[in-house]
Amino acid sequence: MASTTSSSSSENNSNASPSATIAPSSCSTALWTHEMILQLIELFATNFCLYNVTEGSYHDRDKKRKATSEIAKAFRIKDDDFTKKIKNIWTQYIREQQNVTQRKTGEGADDVYVSKWI
Repeated sequence: MASTTSSSSSENNSNASPSATIAPSSCSTALWTHEMILQLIELFATNFCLYNVTEGSYHDRDKKRKATSEIAKAFRIKDDDFTKKIKNIWTQYIREQQNVTQRKTGEGADDVYVSKWI
């Protein structure tokens, strides 16, 4: 299993090459383009240890730190900034999902919310 993890790490670095235009970590107000956010989500999705609780490595702090560090390094940002950005994206996604599934009553109940995410 260790070889699988290391191969996904090398894939992460190869996928991250287009993100070389991202501002370095010294610039805390880096603007995130739609493409950069999609790349971040793709890299995050390849590291099951960061979000999949059924994955055995989910509880391995060292693997999670290593995966976080590799993704942050690919985007030239601090590990904490990566964590904040992922939490922000996750929160936005959950809110969008709630807006889609929420049923309205009364005036405007026939209006259907159309998400830009889902």
